[in-house]
Amino acid sequence: MTNTRLKKRLFIWLSALTLILSSCTNTRPSSDTPSKETDPASIAPSEVEPDAPAMEIKSPYQADPAAVADKTKDFYKAPEAGSCIEIILKDNATEAKGKGVVVTGNTVLINEKGSYMLTGTLTDGRILIAVSATDDVVLYLNNADITSKTSAPIYVRSADKAVISLMPGTVNKLTDAMSSSDSGTALTAALFSKADMTINGTGKLLVYANAKDGVTSKDDLKIMEGEIEIHSKDDGIVGHDSFVMKGGTLNVDAGGDGVKSSKEEAGKGFVLIGGGTLNVQAAADGIDASTSIRISDGNVNVSSGGGSGAKVPMQGFDFANWGSGNTNSAATQKSTKGLKAGYYIDITGGVIVIDALENAISAKGAIHVFGGAIRPISGNDAIHTESDFYMVRGIINTDVCEEAIEGATVTIEGGVLSAASKDDCINANGYNDKTNKLAPGGYSHNADAGDEFDGASIVITGGKFTFAPLGDGIDSNGSIAFRGGQMTMTGPLSTDEGAFDYLSTFELSGGEFICLTSAQHVNKPTDAKQAYLTLTGFTGAAGDQVEIRDASGKTLLKTEAKIGWQAVYASSASFAAGQNYKVLVNGKEVNTAPAVQ
Repeated sequence: MTNTRLKKRLFIWLSALTLILSSCTNTRPSSDTPSKETDPASIAPSEVEPDAPAMEIKSPYQADPAAVADKTKDFYKAPEAGSCIEIILKDNATEAKGKGVVVTGNTVLINEKGSYMLTGTLTDGRILIAVSATDDVVLYLNNADITSKTSAPIYVRSADKAVISLMPGTVNKLTDAMSSSDSGTALTAALFSKADMTINGTGKLLVYANAKDGVTSKDDLKIMEGEIEIHSKDDGIVGHDSFVMKGGTLNVDAGGDGVKSSKEEAGKGFVLIGGGTLNVQAAADGIDASTSIRISDGNVNVSSGGGSGAKVPMQGFDFANWGSGNTNSAATQKSTKGLKAGYYIDITGGVIVIDALENAISAKGAIHVFGGAIRPISGNDAIHTESDFYMVRGIINTDVCEEAIEGATVTIEGGVLSAASKDDCINANGYNDKTNKLAPGGYSHNADAGDEFDGASIVITGGKFTFAPLGDGIDSNGSIAFRGGQMTMTGPLSTDEGAFDYLSTFELSGGEFICLTSAQHVNKPTDAKQAYLTLTGFTGAAGDQVEIRDASGKTLLKTEAKIGWQAVYASSASFAAGQNYKVLVNGKEVNTAPAVQ
């Protein structure tokens, strides 16, 4: 399975590099509706604009360095002969070969710090760890199969840290049937810890949580390696204070959220993914963090709420018929976002594929993209923030969404963005002065100076863009500044939509774009520091090859129409105000137009 996934990932990367070299051709077919069939070549590795500045985020909700840092105890160490106590599990006949273990029927109590190795089977029993709050316990799973009909199969009541080590070549299994409680603490998971917990080792762990959650730590939870598969009635894996994944493979089939961190406190409640492969199929949110989500490396595949309805390649992992988690109904009224954060989301690397019923990537705070290859598709917005969206490098490709990017403000300094949307490709709604949240309802043609939602701005200084909107291409409830970058756009055709739509000002001072759009809504710059041209009167068709040439015959801009079109709207640093430029369609000159400024 691992070799197949790696081969498919390599194919995806190579295909995507080909896509970039061919100027990121838009994925929309020759029709007015976005395609729901997608191509693996839609995503690519993050070697884009390598000179982009390093990410610097200032927030009180930074990840706690102590929780994120790898410690000696986090890494797998082979059990040492003579110091690791072997526990042979057997119904009503469990044997412990050393001190620190008390066996009562099918309950195994570990009450001293140290290392313990579990092997064998309990059909209705449990492992209880209760040591000093300053002590650590390492639990080696060596083909252990533990089922509990009344409680959590493994419960860490007290410890400084519990390390679950999956021994190489082993398959281990935990199964529960019902939740229980311990002195007021609800034991809500098959593997439940009140202490920090790390899972390491290259073995396999299967978790069947029939009662509620799969794996839970009330403190920090870290996945270092191993192959972990969780099937849960509710949430898949929960790190209450934090969840960190550094390696391994984690497959989650959840009736609730897939991955979750829920503590609302500075330095807590975050999800950090820095490596490995995470596959999530969730009826509710795919990844839900009360404060922040950071992804710096690894493969992340998320399907939430049954998905958008499109068919999306998931980097070699096939969700079809894998489990029952990928379902949701209106009656449940669950949040069904792909990535959801209470504050901010930072993406600096990795390959991320999301298929979500609601927003694919959603945050109440800022969303920063400083790298990675992101394939978000959604029944709502691909990327949605109630604050600021900021992109410096990386690749985003979406062709199934209402709006591709929506935020109070949008700033793009680099990267590659390809979007086909049912509404706007980029939308800035501004802030609500009273609540500092995104204005509801999107753009309103009746908005006026008294609108309480202000501060909306879209600033583009670099990057490569391929847009195919049914709504506006770039829409701001405030200002637009196009200062750099390369953009091609096909659409919209509606008389109420345009390539650029703004409420206050439109600055054009750099970059280049060519838009094949409608003739009724060509909004020109209010502050043109660079020449541009517009030409209407066309009855264009999908597949048309459109070029703009200077008097010498040099091609300055060109694109291919993805749908019918009526007008050309273009700008380039090569344009000179007052000079005429030729417009060619399918190699034939059809008209000339003067550049103005």
